[in-house]
Amino acid sequence: AVHDGTRGVLDVMLVATVLVLLIACANTANLMLTRTLARRHELAVRVALGASRRRLTVHLLAQSLLLTAIAAVVAVLLARAGARWLDAAFRTFDDGPPLWMHFELDARIASMAIGVAVLTAIVAGLIPALRAGGAAMSDHLRDSGRTTGGGMGRVSRVLTMGEVALSLALLMAVGTLVRGVVLLGRSDLGIDTSQMLTARVGLFESTYPTGADQVRFFERLTAHLREDPAVVDVAAGTSLPGIDGWSPGVALDGDEIPTGQALPRINFAAVDANYLSTFDIGLLEGRGFDARDTADSNAVALVDERFAQRYGGEAGILGRRVRIDPQGDDPQLVTVVGVVANLRLDSPTDPVRPSVLVPLVQQPARFVSLGLRLRGDPAAFAPRLSALLAEVDADTPAYWVRTYDQVMREATFDTRLLAQMFAVFGIVALILAAAGLYGVIAFNVGQRTREIGVRRALGASSSSIVRSVLARSGWQLSIGVAIGLAVGFALTRALGSAMQGVFPEALDGNTVGAAGAALLTLVIAAAIASLVPARRALGVDPTVALRHE
Repeated sequence: AVHDGTRGVLDVMLVATVLVLLIACANTANLMLTRTLARRHELAVRVALGASRRRLTVHLLAQSLLLTAIAAVVAVLLARAGARWLDAAFRTFDDGPPLWMHFELDARIASMAIGVAVLTAIVAGLIPALRAGGAAMSDHLRDSGRTTGGGMGRVSRVLTMGEVALSLALLMAVGTLVRGVVLLGRSDLGIDTSQMLTARVGLFESTYPTGADQVRFFERLTAHLREDPAVVDVAAGTSLPGIDGWSPGVALDGDEIPTGQALPRINFAAVDANYLSTFDIGLLEGRGFDARDTADSNAVALVDERFAQRYGGEAGILGRRVRIDPQGDDPQLVTVVGVVANLRLDSPTDPVRPSVLVPLVQQPARFVSLGLRLRGDPAAFAPRLSALLAEVDADTPAYWVRTYDQVMREATFDTRLLAQMFAVFGIVALILAAAGLYGVIAFNVGQRTREIGVRRALGASSSSIVRSVLARSGWQLSIGVAIGLAVGFALTRALGSAMQGVFPEALDGNTVGAAGAALLTLVIAAAIASLVPARRALGVDPTVALRHE
C-alpha cells in the first residue's frame, strides 16, 4: 500500500506532468496549425491537382509523427539524464538510496512513453489536418492566396489561450511550492543548532537487558564525552529537535476519552538532564530534570509553551497530570513540573504539535540519539566521537553521525527535490507558452505584411504599428490569464490539501503571492516573445510589402 503522504506527492506530480503534456500538445498543434496556414497555397494547389482530403491528412500526420520521433529520442536521453540526477541526489545521503530504490528506465516506462508520444503526435497533427479541408483550400486558391484562413486562425488563438492558462496555473503551483520550501528551511526548531553534531546509538538487548543497564550506559557515555576539550555539552534523548520522533495521543488526567475517537497528538521524547542546556532551550516555569528524578520517584514531565497554552487554561499547567498514549498498549501518567520554550521534536515537514519531555531515567530506551555542542568544526569531530564511544564499549558503534545542517537538509530533502522538479516543469511550460506566443505573433505579422506596408507608406508611426501587432496577442493573453488564474487557484488549493503533513504551515497565504509572481513571469516571457516579430514588422519595406502575396 502507498502511504497517504506519498500518494499525495505522486498525485501532485501526475497532475503537473499532465499539465506539461497538455501544454506541449497545444503548443505543437498550434505551431503545426500555423505552419499549415503558411502552406495553405501549396496545399490548395495539391487539392486542385486532385489530392484527396485523406491524402492531405496522412501527409500532415506523417510530418507530425516525424517531429515526434525526433523529440522522443531527445526525451529518452533527457529521461536517462534525469534518472542519473535523481540517483546522484539520493546518494548525497551517507546511507545512499534504499536498496529497493532504483532510478532507471525499463521496458514498461519506455512503452508508455512511446504510446504517449504517438498519441501526442496524432492529437497535434490531426487538428491542422482536419482544418485543412478541401473546400477551404479551393476557396484560398480562387481568392488568389489572399484568404486569411479564419477558421484555422480561430483554432490557433484558442490553443494559444489554453497554453497561457495552463502555463500560468502551473507557474502558480511552482511558486507556491518553492516559497513553501523556502519557509520550510526557515522553520524554527526552538533551539540553537550551530556547531552541533548528532549521532544515534543502539544497544544490544543481550548486553544491556534492563532499563537500569541502559540508563547507566548513557550516563557513562555522556560523562566520558564531556571530558573531551572539544565538547561543550552533550545531551541524550530518544528524539532530538528536528529529527523524526514519536507522536502519541494525549489527554489530561480526568478527561473522558471518547471510544473509537483519535486523541490529539503530541511530540514526545525521553531525555536526560542536560537536554535543555545543550540545546539552549529556555525554562519558562517550574523546574527542569535533576537528581530528584529517579527510576523510583514520581513520573514527571516538561511541556512546551504550546502544550501549556492549549491544555493549561487559566489555572496553568504546572502540577497537572497528563496521560501519554492512553489508548495504546503502554499508557503513562506523568505530572508536569516545568514549562519550556516552544520546540520541534519532529521533522520540519511534519505538522507542528505540542511537545512533552520525560526523564530518560524514568523511560529508558535502547536506541538513543546524542546531541553534542562543540567548540570546533562538528563534521571534523565525527571520527573522534566514534573513538570515544569505543572507549566506553567497543561493541556499540554510533551510526547516522551528522551535523545539524546535514540533518535539516536531509529532513527537507524530499520537499526540496519536489520543488526542483516542479520548477523544471514550470520552466518547460513557460518556454512552451513563450514559443507558442512567438509563433502566433510571427505568423500574424507575416499575414499582415501587405497591411503593414500600406500603413507605413501612408506615414503610420512605428509605435502605432507595434501596438497593433501586440494588440492581437494582448487580448489572447488576457483571456488566457483570466482562465489560468481560476485554474491556478484551484490547483494551489488542491496542492495544499495533497501536501498536508509535508508542508505543515508553509503553504498558507502563499497563493496570492505565487499568482503575482507567476503572472509577472508570464507577462515578461510574453513580452520578450512578442518583441522579435514586432521589430520585424517595423523592418517591412513598404515597396516590398505592397508586392507581397
